[in-house]
Amino acid sequence: MRPGREAVSVPELAAVAGFSPSDFSTRFRAVTGFSVVEYVKRLRMARARQLLIASEASVADLAGEVGYADPFYFSRQFRAVTGLSPRSYRERATEEAVPLE
Repeated sequence: MRPGREAVSVPELAAVAGFSPSDFSTRFRAVTGFSVVEYVKRLRMARARQLLIASEASVADLAGEVGYADPFYFSRQFRAVTGLSPRSYRERATEEAVPLE
């Protein structure tokens, strides 16, 4: 995770919203269709997809940028969400890019 960014826990989010952690989690899932943890993972992966397309940073650097200290764990999570490794995703996005005129 980049310096200056701290992970926020479900109990902290629940406290801010004025709910117990279990009530917050239940309400969150009802609204989003995902657990808090799954939702955050998907947000991180959406940002990772943007970075893979828009930058040439290494997968390890991107992992840290989106909050994963372990690039191998990041790669497994990325594959679970997208069905592709980060490298394959970048290659496919590059191949499918339409040249700007």
